[in-house]
Amino acid sequence: MRFFKLFFSRLLIVGLAIIIQLGGYFFLLHYLETRFAWVSTMFTILGLLVALKIVDHDEPSSYKLPWILLVVLAPFVGVTLYSFFGRKKLTKKMTSRFEDVYEVTQNAIPEPSIELKKNIMAYGQSQYIFNACRMPAYSNCYSRYLSSAEVFFEALKEELNKAKKYIFFEYFIIEKGKMWDEIHQIFLDKIKKGVKVYLMYDDIGCASKIPGNFYKKLRKEGIDAVPFNKFIPIVSTIHNHRDHRKITVIDGLVAFTGGINIADEYINLKHPFGKWKDGGVMIKGPAVDSYVALFLQNYNVMTTKQLFIDDFISYEHEAYESKGFLQAYGSGPKPIFKENIGLDVYLNIINQAKKYLYITTPYLICDYSLLEALVLAKRRGVDVKLITPHIPDKKTMFMLTRSNYKPLLEAGIEVYEYKPGFIHTKMFVCDDEYATIGTVNLDYRSFIHHYECGLWMYKEASILDMKADFLDTASSDGIRMNLKKIRRPWIICILKDILKIFAPLF
Repeated sequence: MRFFKLFFSRLLIVGLAIIIQLGGYFFLLHYLETRFAWVSTMFTILGLLVALKIVDHDEPSSYKLPWILLVVLAPFVGVTLYSFFGRKKLTKKMTSRFEDVYEVTQNAIPEPSIELKKNIMAYGQSQYIFNACRMPAYSNCYSRYLSSAEVFFEALKEELNKAKKYIFFEYFIIEKGKMWDEIHQIFLDKIKKGVKVYLMYDDIGCASKIPGNFYKKLRKEGIDAVPFNKFIPIVSTIHNHRDHRKITVIDGLVAFTGGINIADEYINLKHPFGKWKDGGVMIKGPAVDSYVALFLQNYNVMTTKQLFIDDFISYEHEAYESKGFLQAYGSGPKPIFKENIGLDVYLNIINQAKKYLYITTPYLICDYSLLEALVLAKRRGVDVKLITPHIPDKKTMFMLTRSNYKPLLEAGIEVYEYKPGFIHTKMFVCDDEYATIGTVNLDYRSFIHHYECGLWMYKEASILDMKADFLDTASSDGIRMNLKKIRRPWIICILKDILKIFAPLF
């Protein structure tokens, strides 16, 4: 059933369109190469020039290495693949559009609170986020950790039903089923009462889930729907810029984020990869303003209808009694974002950990700097634990994830696999003081290519709930990994090592 659904899905059409594009380029170039001897020499020279250009890019060396190998050793194939999947440069028009919109939303956010200066370490982490993406830390907020997609779904529906003015809804995946049907019905009911609904989904992320004209059907129902970076066969040549964010904002008063998409496998009505465990957070108070800005950044770029942040920020936030701080952050590809913000937020937490550091991630496909930071934290005496999936959603990604266990296990870091199935939560918890949760995977796509978002937390009460959920999951559902369990035949080890070299391409 799953095969037939995939076979007749739009994902197949998208995949075929990309193959046709690549095939057309390969055929043309091969034809020229066989007819004109100088074409082969030209591609050799072009490969070297592209390699020099890649070397000059401001990216991690581990990301540049596989592309350099491809374009130098196989310039005919490498240059073509790089033009489709390696380039991150947008058109001048699109870059200008992003920069204009981001400047408007970022300038509307107030300066950071000086209260954080009482802790220089926390202030340093917070100040980095503010300087990198202009999102400040807010006090007097409320946060609730949502330990599963089922809990998330019920809380989301409850808050959606309270909407009086507007709803922002941005997700990487929307798939028809119980989860979407119930949310969709709430949207239709709210529209009848005058509530405006603005919805955005990633076009490639939803390619196998919904028809290509999905947004048009929603518009007829009164929902202002926009596909992000819509794929146009033959015309589209940059395929890595995806909107991986998951954001709901209701009346500027409540926001949701986390790893959860809108599909029934997340709430365990389907089990393609065993039991699905995910997590998210609900936010109330002035920190919601940042999620208004994050939504508008990408929505305004993708539509001719411009929404102004001042029209959606609430000036009626309840003052919650909280000693902690919440700070949203967004990340994305260069040149829109000047730094790899998601990676840097993680590194800042790792490097300042003193007592413990607990991490859940669906993938562990990262460069030397992050793995070394984890090992150094352990050598400082920090109790470092990770939970990754036991049943993979992608076997190649699973092999790459396991290939990074060895240096961690040798350093004494505890690595667990989630025995019931697939854990999708992207969460760091540290020292009962710091945490972050959001959409940023520990892989190159999240760090370099995708638009992501997260929530940095300091001294929030919900941090202890995140810690308790981690420890409960590790003890009750975790398989403690060791070097013997990851030992594989030599041929698999060779394949694994080759995959590690080209890991940034996955």
